[in-house]
Amino acid sequence: MICFKCVGGIGNQMFVYAAARAFQLKQKEKVTLVYGQHVKTKNNDGYPYNLTDLNINYDLLNIDNTFEDIITKWKVEKVFALISRKLIPRIKKLGTKAEKIIMKIIQPLWNMGGCYHVGYMVQWPIKIRLTKNMICEGYFQSPKYFSEYKKIIQQELRVKEGTFNVNKELIQLVRECESICVHVRRGDYTIYKEHLVCTVNYYQKALELMQSLYLNATYFVFSDDIEWTKKNINWPEKTIFADELRGMIQEDIDYKNPFIDLQVMYECKHFIISNSSFSWWAQFLSQNKEKTVVAPDRWLKNHVIEDIYESFWKLIEVE
Repeated sequence: MICFKCVGGIGNQMFVYAAARAFQLKQKEKVTLVYGQHVKTKNNDGYPYNLTDLNINYDLLNIDNTFEDIITKWKVEKVFALISRKLIPRIKKLGTKAEKIIMKIIQPLWNMGGCYHVGYMVQWPIKIRLTKNMICEGYFQSPKYFSEYKKIIQQELRVKEGTFNVNKELIQLVRECESICVHVRRGDYTIYKEHLVCTVNYYQKALELMQSLYLNATYFVFSDDIEWTKKNINWPEKTIFADELRGMIQEDIDYKNPFIDLQVMYECKHFIISNSSFSWWAQFLSQNKEKTVVAPDRWLKNHVIEDIYESFWKLIEVE
């Protein structure tokens, strides 16, 4: 079995799906995408938002078992357990430079056992030795993992038509005006040291750039801290915040579902994104071939991640 572990929040899960789906299409082998115990699904009455609200290929997704249930049946799990659960945390304590060097040595040995880990410091191996049993875990945060199948991925990671019955007039409004999606990510980014929080200055510069390009634009603002966003950033006159969209969708919808935000976001024509995988997917799923995407020039505070950037993005320095 070739198993990809689905980790993290919605944006991260979408990256893992895209990498697994592309690997399935390329290798023409059975690939299983499975959740870890910390990512609860609808089936176990936990975290309610998962990929089943999207047009995914269901032959790929296994929601009846957890990642931990599956790998305990494999001999290769012993290798995975030793390196992933015990050794890597110790290596990280040595610092970024030491981690990079050590992982370059360990990675080939790990791969020989059928274990592939894609963290911030270790990129996806160029050559993969296809084996009967493979464990693939990590973030896969780069379009390079699935660029060969871009159109398929774009189609499968859009929200299923009619899933939330979002008001057609709202979608029509976003499509017809010069709509610019702005995503402000704060939340856990303000807590964990490794995350970079985009400053107010970044958003103001991004807005100035967009205003110079599109004089009559309407800004649609999404954030996990919408009140902070309203108070601290100087917004153009034609701005609509995510909480104001509640009156523009069906009353029986749970608006807190992030896929409702995503559905409106990727219908926008242009994007000011944060260093967030969620807003990354909004711009990627957009059908506008002439879109302008403004992004921060750094993704993490202390790690350099280059592969997540698209060549056409306009980058603004983050202080």
